[in-house]
Amino acid sequence: NSARVFTTGLPYLSNHTDGDRGIRQGYVEALQLRQLMTVPLRNVGVLHIADKGEQFVIEDVELALALAPRIANILALGTMMFHQRRQQRLEEILTDMAVRVASGAATGDSVVPALEELCISTDANMVAIVSGGGVATIARSGIGHPGLEETVLDEADTEPGIRAYVIGPKSP
Repeated sequence: NSARVFTTGLPYLSNHTDGDRGIRQGYVEALQLRQLMTVPLRNVGVLHIADKGEQFVIEDVELALALAPRIANILALGTMMFHQRRQQRLEEILTDMAVRVASGAATGDSVVPALEELCISTDANMVAIVSGGGVATIARSGIGHPGLEETVLDEADTEPGIRAYVIGPKSP
């Protein structure tokens, strides 16, 4: 549903979501959806409006489409501000680490705190620096994934480079 609306730019409306093949039934069950209207938000994404309490009508679609550009602008602005703050924080972390190293602080004393801050500021579960054949410098935050961490460290040790691993949702 989301992909179709985003790709086509056309709204989608269902007053009977149960059994609607255009909507993932896992979400219908998990969120107990009865009605769903989805409208495009330009290149930002889509807006879902659910369970109005009565049947959606064409006027509801027209109203949502009229509000969509304003909502898209708000989301775009919020996203831009979020990314700018994150970028600024990353620059602060790197600058602090460079100053610590340049002032003669032990690498472990400067790198580990910086990696921990980097981990938190990027919402990562783990950040690691792995030197060829050496011991990995690791920072963790949030929920750990031991099997994935081991894979990441093994790959980093054999193939140098920068990587990001993402675990997507398994269900609604």
